[in-house]
This record gives sequence, structure tokens and C-alpha cells, in this order.
Amino acid sequence: MLVVKCYGKYISVEGPSSIVPLLKEKGFELVTEEAPVIEAAFSLKAKESFFDLFEGEIKLSSDQTLPLLAEILSSRIHETVSGATEGPIFLRGDAVVTPSGETILIAGNTFTGKTFLADAFAREGSSRLSQFLAVVDPDGNLLPYPSSELPRSGLPVSTVLNLNYEPGEVWDVQEQTPGAALLNLIQTTARPYEGAEILPKLAKLCEGTRLRLSGRRDSAIKTVGRILQEGFRAAGSAKKPVQ
Repeated sequence: MLVVKCYGKYISVEGPSSIVPLLKEKGFELVTEEAPVIEAAFSLKAKESFFDLFEGEIKLSSDQTLPLLAEILSSRIHETVSGATEGPIFLRGDAVVTPSGETILIAGNTFTGKTFLADAFAREGSSRLSQFLAVVDPDGNLLPYPSSELPRSGLPVSTVLNLNYEPGEVWDVQEQTPGAALLNLIQTTARPYEGAEILPKLAKLCEGTRLRLSGRRDSAIKTVGRILQEGFRAAGSAKKPVQ
């Protein structure tokens, strides 16, 4: 049995040893220490060349390849960790630190292009601060994720980029007010929160950010290079869609 530790939470995974490198690729740390409490227990059961995925006795997916199940398993681990961790706010998003030291939060729901943009930043020399989830601490700073332990301090956010998907649209990156940025971030929370719990933290993040942007995404392949080359401020001040 494997044990994954993320933000101080322990998740057990029973399955073939070939799942280990796939989980490590997702940023998870496997530990050999005894887990005081197991938050969730998953198992992968072989069926010829395919696998079924279970959480406890509940079947989550059947007849899937190991790489695909690693994706599903990773998502379930993220859900478990965000649901069991008190204090920080978990958003659907990525965060990067540029070579100049700017911290950029890229927030958005599924298929909005956030991972694509984060990968493009990484190819241009930025470092990944978080993947899959962006984590905001009580002071409105961003924490690294995934991490075996819950970090004690985070980085102030330089830029917030909220993404949404509209079929047939080109990239149109525009600046936002703090209020608009706040409303968009609320829509990307990874689990239900009470307003009194999240509003002060997210408002502090949006008010302290130098630049707040909103982008519509369809095909971003031609646009990413231009955004990275010209800078987000140039893209944000554009009067017409960036194509």
C-alpha cells in the first residue's frame, strides 16, 4: 500500500507499483511514515490490461488505462485535501513566479486554458508555485501546492488572471476592477465556503494586486507567445481582442 501526504493529510493508494511515477509526476510525495489518520483510501484493481478505481467500496471508474486513472485519482486526492484542510482557500487554478519575481494567479474552471498558460509561462522560464489548485492564505497570499505539509507563509500576488471559456471566441484580455476580480475568483472555489470565510481573504488578494485581468479562451496557441512577449499590461490595455 502506498501513502500520499499532501498538506499534512494522508491518503492511501493500493495498486501496482507502476502508479508511483505517475503520482510523482503530479507533484505528490509518497511517504513511508505511519499515518496517524487516513483521510481517504483508494484502490486500483486490475482487469486484464485495464483497471477499476475504488474509494473504499465505491467504484469510481472502470476499465481504464493506468495513466487515465492517475488523472482521476489525482483529482480525487485534490478534492480530499481541499475538503479536509481548514484555513486557506482553495481555488481551481495554477500559479507561477516569473523570472522577474512576479507571482501570477491563473484562475479558471475546467477547459478555460489555465494549465496551458501556466505551461507556457514555465517554458519561458517561470517557476511553478502551484498546480491543479491555487491556495490563498488568510493574508491573501498564495501558497505552494501540492506540498507534503501546509506551508506557513505565501507570496503576495502581482497579477490575477481570471479565465473563462466561450466557444468561437479569440483571446480578449482586459483589466478588471477589484470587485469584478473578486466575483470571478469566487466562481472558481474548489469547494463550498461561507461568505464570511472567503470574502475578506479574496478581497485582500484582489485589492493588493497590481494588475487584474480577465480573458476569454478558445484557441490560445497563437496568443500565448504574444502575451508572454509583450507582457500582460500591454495585453490588458488592448482596445480590441488579441489575435
